[in-house]
Amino acid sequence: MLSIFQHQRWNSRELSNTKFKPNTTKLVFWFLGEHGVEPLTNQTYSSLLKNLAFLKKFADGILVPKSYIWPVDPSFYLLPHTSLVLDAHKEGLQVFASDFANDAPYAYNFNYDPVTEYLTFIDNGNFSVDGVLSDSPLTPSEAIG
Repeated sequence: MLSIFQHQRWNSRELSNTKFKPNTTKLVFWFLGEHGVEPLTNQTYSSLLKNLAFLKKFADGILVPKSYIWPVDPSFYLLPHTSLVLDAHKEGLQVFASDFANDAPYAYNFNYDPVTEYLTFIDNGNFSVDGVLSDSPLTPSEAIG
């Protein structure tokens, strides 16, 4: 199932004064650049990646750039996938991949075919992300048929 969602930014005061519906409201933690600092925890995003159990205390899932899952080398070829999706699923977190766009550069391994890129994240035999965030939603829709 492909998940598509809108995001809304919340600050800590708004979160503490908000009543969420635990059966319907899903909180997704949005990872930015690995070396950036997340303002509420004052930790880098890369350090938070190593502490997924902490994130599970308040989030149902994580939204990460696709390069956190399938990194590419400087020549735009895929490197081996990370264990992020498997590790997050072990902690009970859903994983959503972002930074997909048909007109953005992507790994040469996909032969300039964005559908193949989506399938690598959705159906690769090792893991599957729970959803994607795309600038071109018709393409992942086509990929999952």
